[in-house]
Parts: sequence; structure tokens; C-alpha cells
Amino acid sequence: MGSARPPDSLDRVSTESSPESPQVPAPPRGHLVLVVQNDPDAGTGRLGGWLTGAGLTLVTCRPYAAEPLPPTLDGYAAVLVLGGDQSAYPGPDGAPGAPWFPALESLLRAAVRYRVPVLGVGLGAQLLAAATGGVVGPASAGPE
Repeated sequence: MGSARPPDSLDRVSTESSPESPQVPAPPRGHLVLVVQNDPDAGTGRLGGWLTGAGLTLVTCRPYAAEPLPPTLDGYAAVLVLGGDQSAYPGPDGAPGAPWFPALESLLRAAVRYRVPVLGVGLGAQLLAAATGGVVGPASAGPE
């Protein structure tokens, strides 16, 4: 008799197959890539050129400028979350590193749940880790 593992955030994004829910290929999602730009100084750079050169269309959301995140990922082929100066982990008072981070983490969990490819760069990778149950915090040796 084994002990049951307590539920965690990964339980909500499980992609495991079972006889009741066999894995099926995801339908094509089109050519739109949602780009979440967390900081005005952190753009897509060369990556943006590579993506558009591959025939994808970038749709940039700038939550730092009060642009709302989309409510769903319907129609998006992928998500690209860029870096920034904010912290992915909560401050000492428990407040998120930026006001839009809770909504962004929810969107990232949905992307994982529905198998929408996600690439996080710097802060974006930290937010993806936090959204899917990882632990993100300051390094003992300081930033980077």
C-alpha cells in the first residue's frame, strides 16, 4: 500500500496518456505566435527574425504598457515569453514581480495543458517554470 502524492500545480497540466484519454495529435494552430514582452528593452531580436522568416506572424502583447493578455490561446501556434528586469518570484510581502504575472502564469499553464509550444527567454523561462510547479528564487551568488 503506497502513499498518495499530494496534489500540486503539475496535476493541473498533466499530459500523461491513459486508456480513457489517449493522446491524439493536436490540430494545426495556424501561423500566429503570441509574444509577451515584459519589458520595453527586451525585444525578440534575432529570434523574431527567425520566426518571421519561417513564415510565422508575431503578435506582441506588452503588459508593461497595460496591454491585456489574451484570454485564451485560441488561434496561436506558439507562445514566446521574453525577459525583463522583474523577478519571477514573489517579493517579501508575497506580491508578484509584476501585476500581470499571475495572469501570465495562468496562460502558460493553459499552453502546457493544451500543448501549445512555449519558449521562455530569461525571465520568461523562470515564469514558465513557476507556472508549472518549479521553484524559482534568487541565487545565493547573486543574479546571473
